Amino acid sequence: MGVTYNRSEFGLFDNGRFLTGTNTNFTFSPIYNEGYNSNYSLLMQINNQGVLGGQFLKVDTSQYYRMFVRAKTISRSSPNNYLGYGHLGFATFDQFYNFIDLRNCGGLVNTTLTRALNPGDTYAYVAATGWSTSATFIFRHLMFNPPTHPYYSTPWGYSRIGYGDFNICYGTSITQISANEYRLTLQNTSNVDTVMPNIGYELPVGTPVYNGFAGGTYNYVWVPTVPEEWTLYDSGWFTGENRNSSVPFRHGTKYIKFMTLANHARTETVSAKYLFSDIILLQSPNQRELNITW
Repeated sequence: MGVTYNRSEFGLFDNGRFLTGTNTNFTFSPIYNEGYNSNYSLLMQINNQGVLGGQFLKVDTSQYYRMFVRAKTISRSSPNNYLGYGHLGFATFDQFYNFIDLRNCGGLVNTTLTRALNPGDTYAYVAATGWSTSATFIFRHLMFNPPTHPYYSTPWGYSRIGYGDFNICYGTSITQISANEYRLTLQNTSNVDTVMPNIGYELPVGTPVYNGFAGGTYNYVWVPTVPEEWTLYDSGWFTGENRNSSVPFRHGTKYIKFMTLANHARTETVSAKYLFSDIILLQSPNQRELNITW
């Protein structure tokens, strides 16, 4: 594995095996004096503890990756006697370290503008239906891939034009103009009609647009109930980018951080306690068989 070259750690996450006896890069929880591969692990002991690791890990989404986490419950909750439980995976970030929300990702109603859209316009005209008509604005962002934009021009890939750099929504009432043309009323995040802002780039006929639709916050590779013996979670190999809340990476990903939501949605008087002993990410140019021996 190329990831082990010139490294004291196995895998790309620094200190993911806690061999140093410290919580460096995982300061959201304390170290515990028990581990699977060493004398140490990371102790999770709080209800609804949603946290990210401290390391921005650079990734190349054309490569193959495989993620592992080893965990064990050491104390059940009270009064309901629950095992440890949570979400495990990673958060994705673009080249400028901006968090990538599902609303930034193409994949829903991938279509194009049928008329040029200019600053001050009150309507956008598009070539396909299927847009969300939810009353909640977070499901009605109008996303653009301006053809001349240096970072967001890939059709139906990643963009912050519509959510992030600008917040552009459309109304719940969609008007069909002709067999292949639909009119969207532009709105702000208060569901009030507005006009198109000046985004600094032209939006001609044929500009790729899509529905920015909110969903799972992070990439949840696993949602396990953790047994009372050491258990290894294995993502299998994954590569590439798309719109998802699991694997592979989201559109536009250049960096990731480890993510966990510990004892998610639990309200126990005494929370369950569990350990992480191995937080490991491997990289390879190809999928390959791998015997887990650590």
